[in-house]
Amino acid sequence: ICQHSSNADSTSTHFVYEDPDIIPRLLNLLTSSSSKSTLSKIAQDATNVLTCTCKTVDHQATLIAHGIIDSIAPLLASSQQRHQLASLQCLARVTSFNRETCFVVAQSTHDGRHLYKIVIDFLSRDNIELIQLWAAKCLSYLHRFGVVTFKAQIVIKVIHAFVRICKPEHSVQMRQIGRA
Repeated sequence: ICQHSSNADSTSTHFVYEDPDIIPRLLNLLTSSSSKSTLSKIAQDATNVLTCTCKTVDHQATLIAHGIIDSIAPLLASSQQRHQLASLQCLARVTSFNRETCFVVAQSTHDGRHLYKIVIDFLSRDNIELIQLWAAKCLSYLHRFGVVTFKAQIVIKVIHAFVRICKPEHSVQMRQIGRA
């Protein structure tokens, strides 16, 4: 994710937030394409654009105000790993080091279920390690700000996910994601 964004200048990132039509259009791609197999790649790509361009607290607030959480929730609950991973990465970016956005996520539901409980399910070893890692990051942000209190076994699962990913046998990229 965000392979080219680190090299992109801030003008290209801010452009997404300066034009008032871009974010609603990207979010519309998420909600209109998540159920159509031919457009599912578009939903993943739109999620990745939003993730890669979300670099500041203002960006996080803008995405929250436009309903990013409601837009990515169906992707998170999807059975497709690429949607799950893209939505977890976006959720982690939106909640990183921001108490206010963490609070919004903690209160959000999808199909009558709290979003953070859906994220907890991704800690299962039945999921690929990258999904486990991003789920652990999301949950650690929510826990860090105290907006959600987890039982000890959930905290242990999060810690175990980070420890497994940060072992030398994993790629440097994965270990860096786990440390960040």
